[in-house]
Amino acid sequence: MKNILILLSLAFFFKLQAKAQTPLNGDQHWILNTNVSDEFNYTGTHSQVVSQIENKWHFIETNGNKMFSSAATNWLPVYPQSIFTDDGSNIEVTNGVCEIIAKYQPGQYPWPCGNCWGNQGAPTLQSFNYTNGMLISDAQTSFGFYEVRVRFPYYHNQREKTRGVAPSFWFFSDHPKLPENTYGYGEIDVFEQVDNYEAEDPFNNNDYCFAPNIHFDQINGNNGRTQNVQYGLIGWRDPEDYKAPLNYPVSFADGQFHVIGFEWQKDYVSFYVDGNEVGSLNFEQGKLLPMNAYLNNGMTENLAILAQTVFPFKYEIDYYRFYEFAANPNPTPLFISTSNYSNSTLGYDKRLNITIGGSGLTTKVATGTNLLLRADENIILDEGFEIDDNTQMYLQVTTR
Repeated sequence: MKNILILLSLAFFFKLQAKAQTPLNGDQHWILNTNVSDEFNYTGTHSQVVSQIENKWHFIETNGNKMFSSAATNWLPVYPQSIFTDDGSNIEVTNGVCEIIAKYQPGQYPWPCGNCWGNQGAPTLQSFNYTNGMLISDAQTSFGFYEVRVRFPYYHNQREKTRGVAPSFWFFSDHPKLPENTYGYGEIDVFEQVDNYEAEDPFNNNDYCFAPNIHFDQINGNNGRTQNVQYGLIGWRDPEDYKAPLNYPVSFADGQFHVIGFEWQKDYVSFYVDGNEVGSLNFEQGKLLPMNAYLNNGMTENLAILAQTVFPFKYEIDYYRFYEFAANPNPTPLFISTSNYSNSTLGYDKRLNITIGGSGLTTKVATGTNLLLRADENIILDEGFEIDDNTQMYLQVTTR
C-alpha cells in the first residue's frame, strides 16, 4: 500500500487487510489498451505469424543495432558469442503462446555495425555461436500497469542447466530523446533472471531469481551525465548480488505459467507475481520519458557456463498487457453516510477527497467485499466507520 494518507478524527479499533490491487485481482480502475497489448493469437505459416507480430513489435533496435549481441567493440567483453536475429527466425507462436528462443547455432551472420550506437556501417558477416530472439514494442508507453504471463524451462537442479540464459522484461527507449534538464538515459528492468551459478544463493536451486532494477544517466550541467546518481542501489548491480532488496524467487517446477505484474506510477513502482505484491519502491519519475517494452533472452559472457546450458531455451509468453489508469479528470468529493457500501454501489471513480462516517453515523463496509477507494487529496475515516475480519479495504491517496 503506497502514498496513503488516512486522517482519523476519532480514535477507534478495526482490523484492516490492505492489499494493493491489480488488474489480475479485478481492479476496474485499470483499462486495457488493446492497441498496445498482445494476446499472441496468431495462426498461419511462420512468415505469416511474423508479419502479424510486426504490427506491434520489432526484433532489433530500429537504428540497426542487434542489441547487446556482439562483434561490436563496446559490447565485445560482455556478449561475445550471441546475436539477435532481425527476421523473426528466433520467434515462434504455438497455440497462442509466443516463444522467444535462444539456440546453439554456430554460423556466419550479418552484423550491421561499425562501432554501434550511431556508427552504423554496411553489414558484414561475423561468426556467432548462438542466435537469440527479442521483442521490442513499437509503442512507447509509461505510467500504467503491465502484465506478462510467462513460463521458463524447468529441470531438476535447473539453475545448472539454464544459467547461461537470462530471460528479461524491461523498458528502454528505442528512440532516445534527450530534452534539456532531463534524464539522458533511462531503463526499468521489471525482471532480469540473475543466473550466476557461483553466486551466493538464498533461493532454492530450482527457482529462478528475478532481479528488478532502475537506473539512468542524469544530465549534470556542464559535467555531462552521471549514472545512477540517486537510485543505483535499487536492484542488483552485479550478478553475484542475489540479496538485493527487490529480488524475488519464481518457481516453474509445476510447469505452469506465472503472471508478472508491474505498476509504474509517477511516484512509485511495484512488482507482482500472480497478483501478489513482492516489492515496491517510492520513486519520483516525472522526468522519465515513455519507453519501449523489451522481452528477450540475455546471454552470459561465460562460454564455459553456456556449455552446460540446455538449448534451445524457450521463453514462453502467453500475453503482454498494458492497462492505463482511468483517472477522473474532474474528480468530485465523496461522502459516505450509510452502511453496507461497496464498489458496486460507489463505483470505481477516483475522487477529489473521501469522508466515511461522521457524528451519529454507522458506516460499515459491506461484509465480504474488497473495497477500493482512491482520492487526490485525502481520505477521512470518521466516527462510526466499521470494517470486519472478512472484508478487505484498499485506500490510496496520490496525485497524478
